[in-house]
Amino acid sequence: MVFAFQQLQQRFEASFRPAEARGLDSLFQYVIPDGSNFYMHIRDGELAFFAGDASLPADLTLTLEWQTLEDLFQGRVSGMQAFMFGHIKVRGSLTLASRLIDIFAPVVE
Repeated sequence: MVFAFQQLQQRFEASFRPAEARGLDSLFQYVIPDGSNFYMHIRDGELAFFAGDASLPADLTLTLEWQTLEDLFQGRVSGMQAFMFGHIKVRGSLTLASRLIDIFAPVVE
């Protein structure tokens, strides 16, 4: 399933746990093979979400398919499982990547 940008933003905002993101100041780039990339900046419990590619270097770049993103949203797979099975490629800090598991909760619709 491919999401419209607003739909994608709403899903991330709905799953965002601000308390888990306190003290964090990081830029996350998501690379989707079909070219529908997006990025977010999390700063001290605040989430800013953008379409496209960040103009600044990301602290963490995640490459994944739309289906993997849907599976994460639905809680059918955890971020760690997706990474271990090669469904998410990570460039940057694995520690920072593991924080995303706490910062975003699955939201089953």
